[in-house]
Amino acid sequence: MLRVCWSLSGAELTTFPLAKMPDVRTLKRALHECHGAPPRFQQAIFHNGRSLTDETKLEVEEVELLLVAFVQTSGQQAFELAHAAACGDVVGVESLLQRPQDPDHVCYHGLCEFGEFTALCRAAAHGQLECLDLLLEAGADINSNVRLCKTPLSLAANAGHLHVVRRLLAGGADVHARKETVYLPGMTIRGTALCGACLRGREEIARSLLEAGAASDLVEIRRAMWCCRYGRLPKTSTVVRLLQQKRRQRFGPFARRTNLACRRR
Repeated sequence: MLRVCWSLSGAELTTFPLAKMPDVRTLKRALHECHGAPPRFQQAIFHNGRSLTDETKLEVEEVELLLVAFVQTSGQQAFELAHAAACGDVVGVESLLQRPQDPDHVCYHGLCEFGEFTALCRAAAHGQLECLDLLLEAGADINSNVRLCKTPLSLAANAGHLHVVRRLLAGGADVHARKETVYLPGMTIRGTALCGACLRGREEIARSLLEAGAASDLVEIRRAMWCCRYGRLPKTSTVVRLLQQKRRQRFGPFARRTNLACRRR
């Protein structure tokens, strides 16, 4: 058995079968998932006063755990993490998170199309799934958004990164968040990720969002249908039929009569 004790008090926290803990990384994940410890980047494991890296093989019977707070992060360091995430630099992201650095620290870059952003937003927008997984493992907010930035789900849907959209949906991303500014002829609306996907003709992404529960009320349904109409999805597409079906199921014969009320909201 592998005995885990607190580094400062020496009190026992828990034990694990040694055969199920091949390395320190696995141990840290188990402590996070089973015992409420913070993510592995905020854990330090010691043996006889020596710090063990995540790759260290566990061949001892007792280790000590120390919890580590986030270090103070500068704007430049936050930008470096976001840039590494956007470029798919998995080693760089891992190294910066090991400081440990807050993955939700907001940074600003005047030349960036997003203005203010987080590292998770950049990873989602550029389809960097491995970096996105690291940031989520570090505790990044999956629904993070700042003043000038959309949610990671909206950014991934707009860019057409289906694999990232599915990963975010599996992680619990909010499909109802209306952070998408959509410009249509004669109007500007606040839409969801579904609106952005429909407007850009991302049919498979739109279907994934609908299957995850998007378009649950008349406002969402109508706005998504407007985006389909002014976007690149034909009336015969599966997404349009699903939206029409949702409208009929939820509102029946009164759906058409509520269009005016929807437009005024």
